[in-house]
Amino acid sequence: MAGEVNPVVSSAASSNVPGMIGLVAAFAGALLLGGTPHGDLVDSAPWAAVLAANVKDGRVDYAGLKGNRDKLDAYVKAVGALPRADFDKGSKGARIAYLVNAYNAFVLESVIDGYPKPVKDKGGLFGGKGNSIRQIKGVFDRQKHKTALGDMTLDQIEKDALLGGFGEPIVLVALCEGAVGSAPLRAEPYFADKVLEQLEDQARNFMLSPAGLVVSGDSIKVSTLFKTNAKEFEKKYGKALSFVEKYSADEQRPRVTLAISNGRTGFLDFDWTLNEQEKK
Repeated sequence: MAGEVNPVVSSAASSNVPGMIGLVAAFAGALLLGGTPHGDLVDSAPWAAVLAANVKDGRVDYAGLKGNRDKLDAYVKAVGALPRADFDKGSKGARIAYLVNAYNAFVLESVIDGYPKPVKDKGGLFGGKGNSIRQIKGVFDRQKHKTALGDMTLDQIEKDALLGGFGEPIVLVALCEGAVGSAPLRAEPYFADKVLEQLEDQARNFMLSPAGLVVSGDSIKVSTLFKTNAKEFEKKYGKALSFVEKYSADEQRPRVTLAISNGRTGFLDFDWTLNEQEKK
């Protein structure tokens, strides 16, 4: 009847008010913290759209991204515009997420800026079988990108800002170098409020990929990531291979443990082939 209030609905709605207020307060707090619901230092929505549209199973649709790069350009611009003071005030998770996302975005930007000719590698000069990011001169050690910490190369973001700044080698499995042999590119951004959880999930996924760990009989081979960054992993985990053991799949761990204890370990050849999706 018009004008009457259903007492059950009214009561339920009233009882939900505190919860709704709490959700609104949490959302507002997150916005104040980093301008986004996740407390990120820059809005990750454009980056999320880029990844969702162009990344599948760790492979990238570079041709599609090159033809529709507006969101990537917008995200890279936002990364470069973040003031240093805002970066310094961010939580540990927010700063790690910012740097990891920036690194991966800069890799994609570097590739599509010249795709496909400047990355062409017909002869497999760098261990690749086709296109290779290594054909872009100075892509890791000379090309600089604008960040809150100043203009930095990819190597400086990795070694100085991330490893030097946080001492967390697990971040290395989140940095996609644009190669089949590197850790697969995650199809979502790293978020300030759950980056550590995402990193652990990424580590497990890397150990399930043929680029991270291969178990064969009573021996194992692992990514050269654990060779070139052995000191960083040793500082945190005692031994580089302890990381491999920790994040290997449950069903593989006994064989991994046995191989390590027996010294039946080696390193995989790094495949610098560009991590592009197969053309349809």
